[in-house]
Amino acid sequence: MTKRFAIIIVVLLGIYALINFFQSDDETTSGSDTMNSSMSTDDMMNDMNDGMKDNMSNDMSDNMMDDMADVQMSKEQETRKLLAELKTIPVSEFAANKMKYERLLEMHPGNDMFTRKVDFYSEKLADQQAGY
Repeated sequence: MTKRFAIIIVVLLGIYALINFFQSDDETTSGSDTMNSSMSTDDMMNDMNDGMKDNMSNDMSDNMMDDMADVQMSKEQETRKLLAELKTIPVSEFAANKMKYERLLEMHPGNDMFTRKVDFYSEKLADQQAGY
């Protein structure tokens, strides 16, 4: 039982770190403050924590929890890798940025920031192809 909570805490801290990272990242391309346009980080963490509690059932075996933690950690590792790569790509490389944000959106469906970034870079690519 303690192992389960430790895994949940580690995952939540990782998500918290990612959220904070996203909020400080990409202000040059967005122009809008993600904190003001959506819920606060604390609210997001509370929602995620509540969702995880609701989705966990007491009859899950420790092996299933370990497997879920492994998948979550690799998802978190890939997310960190993609975000690090995005920091090195100039904003003007629309296709590369769009591809990376699309992958992030696949891993984190419904993430408002990733959705906005995909929309932003899709629009920029369309403008570029139209000759603007």
